[in-house]
Amino acid sequence: MRFNRMLAFAQILTFAITAITSVPLLVSYLRDVDPMNPIFIHLHVWFGLAFIIVALVKMSERRKLILNQLGLK
Repeated sequence: MRFNRMLAFAQILTFAITAITSVPLLVSYLRDVDPMNPIFIHLHVWFGLAFIIVALVKMSERRKLILNQLGLK
C-alpha cells in the first residue's frame, strides 16, 4: 500500500513540475524567442520522462484491471 502512495505522489509531483515548466517555454515559443534560461527545458524534459516512467509502472501494476475494463480478458 505504501508503494502505491509513493507512486501516486511521484506521478502528481512529476506532472505538476512538467506543467509548471511548460508555461515559460510556451511563452517563449509564442514570442518566437529562445528561452532565457535553459534550465526550464532540462527540467521539462527530465520530469516529463519521469512522469512517463511512473505512469508506465502504475499501468503495468494494474494491467489486469485495465484489460478487464477494455474487455480484452
